[in-house]
Amino acid sequence: MPVFISHRTQDDERARKIYLYLCYDQDIECYIDDFDEVAGIAQKTNRITDRILERLEYCTHLLALVTENTEGSWWVPFEIGVARRAPRVISTFTNLYGSDLPEYLREWPILRRDDELAAYARLYRRYKTHTNQLLQEDIRLPDRRAFADQAHSRLQTRLTELKASRASL
Repeated sequence: MPVFISHRTQDDERARKIYLYLCYDQDIECYIDDFDEVAGIAQKTNRITDRILERLEYCTHLLALVTENTEGSWWVPFEIGVARRAPRVISTFTNLYGSDLPEYLREWPILRRDDELAAYARLYRRYKTHTNQLLQEDIRLPDRRAFADQAHSRLQTRLTELKASRASL
């Protein structure tokens, strides 16, 4: 199922680039509130929380775009918390390093470069069917959490390999 792209309004341009890359270059269905007419209407009627929860329930992955703009956001941490509780496969795309990144985000894979986003897309496509089955169907929560943890581990391994290959060049 889709990847939910969480971001702050100040990062709309970068979030849209990620969305377009994943959707059109990688053929991965994504959700971003910028292109959701219902979310736009919901914001005007104070029903935005319901819409966000509905979309997170439908998505199997959450990709949080975290920049210096994210600090002070109410929505990005909320969306990450909902995804964690579900559970969903969670990753962060960021330009922040070290202590600039909240501790809770270090639990999951961190993407910083376009080639790492490409690796994320490859793994998503490779495990898409199995992920959808485990995270969307009525399967016991511990099994879903274990699968999400396995997905995080596979992505982290791939990111470590990418960094090692860049270092050897």
